[in-house]
Amino acid sequence: MKLFKRILLVLAAFIVIAAIYNYPKLNIISGFASKNLASTHYIADRLYADIVESDNNVPLIKLAELERANENNVVTSLFGLMERESICRDGLGCVLINEEHELAPALKPNRSKVFTHASFPFGNDGIVRIPFDNVDYDLLEKAVDGAFSNPEVQKTRTVLVAYKNRLLTERYAEGFDPNTPILGWSMAKSVLATIYGVLEHQGKIDMDYRPFKELELTETIGEDPRDVITLDDLLRMSSGLDWDDDYTAISDATKMLFLDADMTQAQLNTDFDLNNHRKVWNYSSGTSNLLSGILRKKFKTYQEYLDFPL
Repeated sequence: MKLFKRILLVLAAFIVIAAIYNYPKLNIISGFASKNLASTHYIADRLYADIVESDNNVPLIKLAELERANENNVVTSLFGLMERESICRDGLGCVLINEEHELAPALKPNRSKVFTHASFPFGNDGIVRIPFDNVDYDLLEKAVDGAFSNPEVQKTRTVLVAYKNRLLTERYAEGFDPNTPILGWSMAKSVLATIYGVLEHQGKIDMDYRPFKELELTETIGEDPRDVITLDDLLRMSSGLDWDDDYTAISDATKMLFLDADMTQAQLNTDFDLNNHRKVWNYSSGTSNLLSGILRKKFKTYQEYLDFPL
């Protein structure tokens, strides 16, 4: 009995020491678990138990626990520490909040879905079965097999292979199909860039536009060296703005995602090196969120902003 108590004390001490040592990371662990549980359940309609077992079952994140949930919010913690809450709103998805959060008015974007009887990429009507002579279809299927060969590690949800405007093959993990919403990660960057392209095509925006100079994004008094930065620089991620996009540590990216109340502001607080301007490509999720904030200012109302990407 005494030995058992000693083991429990040692284990408890180990947990406390580990929690203190990793305390800065608790926001990442609990925050990611909360946001992913909320979005995947609320938007993709998957069960919490399935998400915990198959999505959040990765190093450190799997230590987070679901504390409570209702129809529009999820709260997680790590051994009762660092509770993080995510709130879901119809049409707007889910967002991880903190004590400083001020959610925008609960408006809903006006969206419409149209089923077009045409094949990919012009519609939703499946694969055109016209073979290409220069495609090794057996090798293609073996490659797709490999993507699903170790589900516990790879966690592949779907694979689609497109070539010359044709969808050659597609495959889905168990429980997923073409209509299942899945986490898009940085594909959102391409969507954002496309929206800017549409605005440029419509003559509503100029890629030489200098947001730091014209929008007065910061409180800098006098000339700001960042005034040379254009939208084109930001979209190419060659602005010269400093950014650390490491998702395994306490970095610019993780502080933005798990601590900031307004993620469009994170890139404004980083250093700028004129020598790197247009010379160094630096992958930056902070830049994408800054672009999102700039885009918002291009619309007169929040409703117009929500409705634009029809």
